[in-house]
Amino acid sequence: MPELSGFELQVQLNGSAQPVPVVVITGHDTPEAEKRVMDAGAIAYLRKPIDDQELLEAVAKALAVV
Repeated sequence: MPELSGFELQVQLNGSAQPVPVVVITGHDTPEAEKRVMDAGAIAYLRKPIDDQELLEAVAKALAVV
């Protein structure tokens, strides 16, 4: 995203009137990034390449909180 990082978007979504559950998918994994997004309330932190079952479980978990 050229104007905003994924974490900045997550923070904005958290501050909205109706927070949106976030599933992070990354190809640039670091322990710091994972801690940062999970501390900010992400439902899941998935690393590429993504396991299909893990993605389905994360989406189901996100939909359960909506």
